[in-house]
Amino acid sequence: MLGVLSRDAIPSLVVYSSNFTRARQTAKECVRALERIVNYENDHLPDKEKISLDVLIDNRLLERGFGDLDGTKVTNYNYVW
Repeated sequence: MLGVLSRDAIPSLVVYSSNFTRARQTAKECVRALERIVNYENDHLPDKEKISLDVLIDNRLLERGFGDLDGTKVTNYNYVW
């Protein structure tokens, strides 16, 4: 990863997530895992070339549909899992 970041002069890394809580939590964990790499790289770059790292919530990222169960009680989702 370090080689790609420095070789390709990537200005930012973005982790995309849906607006679901568990997806946001996972995206934040991914960012935390990448932070050490990005921070190391940023320590060796001039300010104008620093790499940003962020989570972007995109409401177009939806999980699968549950047909007639969509919008019903949460306990109904157990029938499709």
